Amino acid sequence: MPKIISPDNRFAWVQVDLGAIRRNIKRLASLTHQDTKMLCTLSANAFGHGIVEVAKASLSAGANMLAVSTLQEAIQLREAGIRAEILLLNEIPRTSIEALLTYGIIATTYSSEFALHLGEAAAARRLQAPFYLRLDVGTHDVGLWHEEAIEFLNFIDFHKGLKLKGIFTKLAGGDQENDWDYTVQFNRFMQTLQNIHDAGFEMGSVFCADDITAILHPESHLDMVNIQSSMYGFMPSQEVSRHITFEPAMSVHARAINISHPAIGEGVGDGLAYRVAKQAQIVTLPLGFADGIPTSLSNQIDVLFKGKRVSQVGSIQMNHLMVEVDSNIAKRNPVPPAELGDEFVLLGESKEDSIYIEEWAHKVHMKPLELSTLLGMRLPKVFVQGA
Repeated sequence: MPKIISPDNRFAWVQVDLGAIRRNIKRLASLTHQDTKMLCTLSANAFGHGIVEVAKASLSAGANMLAVSTLQEAIQLREAGIRAEILLLNEIPRTSIEALLTYGIIATTYSSEFALHLGEAAAARRLQAPFYLRLDVGTHDVGLWHEEAIEFLNFIDFHKGLKLKGIFTKLAGGDQENDWDYTVQFNRFMQTLQNIHDAGFEMGSVFCADDITAILHPESHLDMVNIQSSMYGFMPSQEVSRHITFEPAMSVHARAINISHPAIGEGVGDGLAYRVAKQAQIVTLPLGFADGIPTSLSNQIDVLFKGKRVSQVGSIQMNHLMVEVDSNIAKRNPVPPAELGDEFVLLGESKEDSIYIEEWAHKVHMKPLELSTLLGMRLPKVFVQGA
């Protein structure tokens, strides 16, 4: 394990193992067809992991293209010196088209109005704007309904300022091995592509699978796979773990900032939601719900201290949470007493034990990507290269 170095400005931090991200991407690539390209999604600050650093790690691992959800994210990458192709997964306001063209970002469109505005702006610069057409094959969230694809392409085909670079969609149910909805939507997409081909259009690069879908459904690989959960080391289902495992890239750490020895019966934290039932240390760690730890995890999680699990107790507060360290020497493997400045691991490994984000996600009915995004918003980050 690499040595953990806490940041200078806080006693709590997120550690991101860029080496794990690179290995995860390569591991997934080994499961795909030889000619299948890798698109790495870096939305929401790389789901809390740090967009610029993760972008560089992804490209060094062989990613062919990067994807983001907002123009601001794309510009951040360009201004950090990232010159790889960047796909913006959603349409943007027409007032932002000039910036998109200036920074050389690949647009996504699913409306003729946006496509025409994009084409006019590009033509005024004597450019062809590359774009991907996003189709809706059954999720009914974002995209052009698949049955309207040929009409759309015929409508914009005259425009010299537009260049169709590819077509993609999002499939529901791909995280299950035998899902009826997945089969219906995949067949719709493939039939739509065939219809577009038969109509005489050059489609460019086509894709429909995220990484989890690609693991469980090899037929979905097509030209490219959209890597999301796996590159960060998340395991969204037991079905996936039967095929492959990944290394968690994010861990969460904190140092003890206060230690008290309350009498039995005393309460702990806001609302005194926990009552001390034995002689123990109550250790305060300087992170809380403002750092992305849901209050619904109060009194439900463990924290690692010197390789041992200790319980989080009391309400998780905005900036603090408390853990109970029971150093009863009569126990078979007692936990050593804590001292100010000692390091605790909320997520990650400590000696022979580990706590993964899926453990938290299951308790609060959230996806690991949702939790990591929250955890990465305020906590400072320490980047390591791993083994």
